[in-house]
Amino acid sequence: MSTRRSAGEFWLEIDARRHWIFLDIDGVLHRAENGSLEFMPVLDHVLTQCPQTGIILSTNWRTGVPREMVLSHFPAGIRDRIAGLNPDLDGLVNNHVRYHECMAVVKRFGLQHYTFVDDTARLFPTDCPALFLTHRHEGLNATQGSALIDRIRLMK
Repeated sequence: MSTRRSAGEFWLEIDARRHWIFLDIDGVLHRAENGSLEFMPVLDHVLTQCPQTGIILSTNWRTGVPREMVLSHFPAGIRDRIAGLNPDLDGLVNNHVRYHECMAVVKRFGLQHYTFVDDTARLFPTDCPALFLTHRHEGLNATQGSALIDRIRLMK
């Protein structure tokens, strides 16, 4: 097993005091799996409103491709806030894979404030307080973006 797979990959400093968004892409930055990234401007607005927030990619888009290819999908202002990629624990844990991947990073860096933005509830325990669930066919639309901003601000 590669180190990247088991430990993730990080290229920016992970400050435990910042708020961290663990970001899925399909069903979040676009509806379902259409690939349009139509809600990228909403994410940009969230980051503008919450300037101390960083991103760790938890999406399946992070697996099996070079970091540069994953990052190329993001405009510079967002790309500059992406600190790393979750580890890939698929096949290594029995359930709630994405949750365990995110929590591995939380524990490794001692993160205090974090939100898991995802559209797939079954990847997380039913009582996961850090989960910000989007609807697969609606994504991180403007209404959801405003709710995410409110949530991040409340966690300060």
